[in-house]
Amino acid sequence: MRRSVCDALAQLTDEDPFLAFEINDESDAIELKIFGMVQKEIIEQLLHERFGIETKIMEPEIIYKAKPNALGEACRFMYKDGNHLHATVGLVVAPLPLGEGVVYKTEVSFGDLKKPFQNAVKEGCMKGLRKGVDGLEVTDVLVRFVYSEFNSVDSTPSDYRKLSEEVVGLALGASGTTELEPIFRFELWLPSVYVGRAIADVLKMRGTFEDPETVGDMSILRGRVPQATSQYYEVELADYTGGKGIVTFLPDGYIPVKEE
Repeated sequence: MRRSVCDALAQLTDEDPFLAFEINDESDAIELKIFGMVQKEIIEQLLHERFGIETKIMEPEIIYKAKPNALGEACRFMYKDGNHLHATVGLVVAPLPLGEGVVYKTEVSFGDLKKPFQNAVKEGCMKGLRKGVDGLEVTDVLVRFVYSEFNSVDSTPSDYRKLSEEVVGLALGASGTTELEPIFRFELWLPSVYVGRAIADVLKMRGTFEDPETVGDMSILRGRVPQATSQYYEVELADYTGGKGIVTFLPDGYIPVKEE
């Protein structure tokens, strides 16, 4: 059954660029990346009608992230301050503009630390960023590998991988972080008589919008809204417009969470 679900989801993700799934490394659960409750219902329906699979997708959780506030650095030296690993790693993290993602650079010579060990440092940093701060994956960050020491007898890539994961967390703690939330770009078509209600809804959802356009007796409203406030809006829209309103959402990156 599990294999059938994965095969079906793989086919659906090939058809829909805004659908993705992965297997959680820790829980072994199948995790879907979707945009809104309507897409959740559509996937359940497609699995049933096309593949004969009866399944119930759990209520979606919003994926928040974090980014560093400032320059942060940390270094752990081998055999000092409780570090029993045969490795020394020094890292510096710095914030990048929103939407830049993760950039990793090494400033340690491959003559001083061979490629397998350098690769392990990068892998450890990436794992540490995914693990994140307070459970929030870190993005929009530059990570610089600036210092290392090596024991030619005992050091292994595993030592550097484990230590780098720890050190990147320490560097992020030194920099401080800002919580980010996903934001959607939307296009809303609805009868013009309801456009005032739609504008009020967008403002209530902490969104922004452009001047409405009119096409016949329909209005078009475009703008941006946080996912957290808009994930059930398709259902609400259909209810108050009698099914005549249509809204589409597309992911548009992340923005800092605003305090209410």
